[in-house]
Formats: sequence, structure tokens, C-alpha cells
Amino acid sequence: MASVEEHRGIPRLMWESEHEWKLRTMFMDSNETYFTGDRLAALSMSWANWKFMGNTYGTAVQAILEDCHNRCPEEVDAEINKIREMAIPKVKFVKASSESFGSRTGPPSAGKGKKW
Repeated sequence: MASVEEHRGIPRLMWESEHEWKLRTMFMDSNETYFTGDRLAALSMSWANWKFMGNTYGTAVQAILEDCHNRCPEEVDAEINKIREMAIPKVKFVKASSESFGSRTGPPSAGKGKKW
């Protein structure tokens, strides 16, 4: 059985990428003097959900997460922005030609006089 990677006794979640785990460990390091154990684990997971997936929480919890995030080094925001940039598909839109492919001048006829 493979051992579970941990940081401060908090296990890495099996779906976390290297980037997410690295940033979550930085979050834990930045907030270890304020929270410990299960509370730190729960906040780090909530913070990751907020930052990586866009989740939001109730006013009280969101305020705690924002305070915790503000204690993180600036490198965390730079890494999060890099991850988001990599995730955004690079799409180029092509301008339509002026060629006409037909047009509709009004609603389709209802087949006057026909019973359906």
C-alpha cells in the first residue's frame, strides 16, 4: 500500500495536482500559528476550493479564508494566476466572410389553410 503524502499531519488529497498541493502547503505554513489540526486542514481545503474552483462560503467563513489568504506570500497569487492562465483555452475567433448563405426575412409560414 502506498503511503499518503502529508504536510503538518494533513494528508494530500488524491486528486490534488502538484501545483495545488504546493500552494496548499504554503497556505498551511502561513496560517499554522492561527489554526492547527483538523481546523487548519478544513480551512486549507476550503481555501483551495475557493481559489482553484471558484467556490464561495458564508460571510463568516469567507472572511476567515480572506484573512488566511492575506497571510500567504505574494508567490501564492502569482502561482494561482499562472495555473489559471494555463487552464484557459487559447481560442482564436475568425471573422465571418461577407458571403451570404441565405437569410430569413420573417417567421416561417404557418401553412395557411392547412390543418395539422
